[in-house]
Amino acid sequence: AHGAFSPDGNRLVTIQRSSQLRGRPLAVVWDVATGEELVRWEVSELGGRGEDVTLSPDGRRAVAVRVAPGGWQLVVWDVETGQEMHAL
Repeated sequence: AHGAFSPDGNRLVTIQRSSQLRGRPLAVVWDVATGEELVRWEVSELGGRGEDVTLSPDGRRAVAVRVAPGGWQLVVWDVETGQEMHAL
């Protein structure tokens, strides 16, 4: 699994393979103090594979690169909801 801590160290975002999603990548936000899973989302509905993840300086956005049909994409998600905000 690839991961990144929030700037305050309270959350960890990981990207890992999910057996429930036939090996496709899944992003998960964890509460570091409790180990509780806060939110999860599929990284690519296109069957791509997730790569390293990083967080914005304010910890509100997760950014990763995925492989999708047609090439690489830089993807930005809202950490609170898992909603994809941008794909470039």
